[in-house]
Amino acid sequence: FVGPWKVCPNCHQLYQNELAADLANAFVAFVETNYPLKHGKLFNQWLHVEAHLVKLNQHSQSIKNEEIIQVANSIVNVVGEIKAQNFPLPPPLQRVLQIEAAAYDRLGCLAAIAGTK
Repeated sequence: FVGPWKVCPNCHQLYQNELAADLANAFVAFVETNYPLKHGKLFNQWLHVEAHLVKLNQHSQSIKNEEIIQVANSIVNVVGEIKAQNFPLPPPLQRVLQIEAAAYDRLGCLAAIAGTK
């Protein structure tokens, strides 16, 4: 489900630059519109985490630190909601834990950069 938002289906290469950023934003908007979090479904939560990870990875070079922090915090919050449901995640959804770690890593890098200025 996530693949076409990150990789060209014809040449199988990652999207780059402005196209990558535009598609990442469109993916987040698509998920937020069609799979709202208010329903509390695990699949919707997983999609939100995946969409925000695409946004974080696809154009983190071109967005401001404040937006990176917002996207990373959104990932952390939704993963927290998933964990709070207190039931074992099926193997495909265990990836959210890796995504949570990536979000914390990004936040840590920003904190380290801010601390060295």
